[in-house]
Amino acid sequence: MAVNLIPRQVKEKREKSFWKKSSLWGSVAIFVGVAAVSAGIVIFKFSLQRDIKALEDNIDSEKTRITAQKDVELKMRDLSKRAKAAGKVLENANKYSRILDKVTALMPVRVSLSKMSMREAEQAQISGTARSYVDLARFIYAVQQDEELLTGLQLRSVNLDTQTGNVNFDLEVTVSKEALRGAR
Repeated sequence: MAVNLIPRQVKEKREKSFWKKSSLWGSVAIFVGVAAVSAGIVIFKFSLQRDIKALEDNIDSEKTRITAQKDVELKMRDLSKRAKAAGKVLENANKYSRILDKVTALMPVRVSLSKMSMREAEQAQISGTARSYVDLARFIYAVQQDEELLTGLQLRSVNLDTQTGNVNFDLEVTVSKEALRGAR
C-alpha cells in the first residue's frame, strides 16, 4: 500500500480549486463564444439591413424611371390607335388625286388648268385655258378615250378671250367610283 503524504483536506482543496478554475475558464470560453456568435449575428443583421436599403433604393429609382415612361407609353398607345384609325379611313377614302394625275397626263402642252373641284362624289368640274380650239379639242378627245377613270364628259362653256386669243373652258367629267377607290 502506498503511503499518501498529502493530507486529504489539501487534496480536496486542490480539487475544488482545479474545478473552480476549470469552471471559470469554461465559463469565460462559453462567454467569449456566445459574444462572438452575438457579434456575428449583429454584423450579419447590419449587412442585411444595408443590402435591404440598397435594394429599396434601386426599387425606388426603377419606380421613378417607370413612372417617367408612363406618359410616353400612353402617347404611343394613343398614336397607335390613331394610326390604325387613319389607315382605315385612308383605305376606304376616295383617291381624288388620281383624277388630277389622270387629267394632267391627258392634257396637251398648250392647255392649262385653272380650277378643279368635285361637285359630287362622281362629278368633277374642270376649268382652264387652251391656246386654241384645236388644243381644247385634243384635250376633250384624250379625256373621251380614257375609260379607266374618266367615264363621261360634258362641255359646259367655251369662251374666246379676244385680247389674248386663248380659249377659256368649263368641263364636267364623270369619274368612275371604282377607280377612285382603287390602289394608287
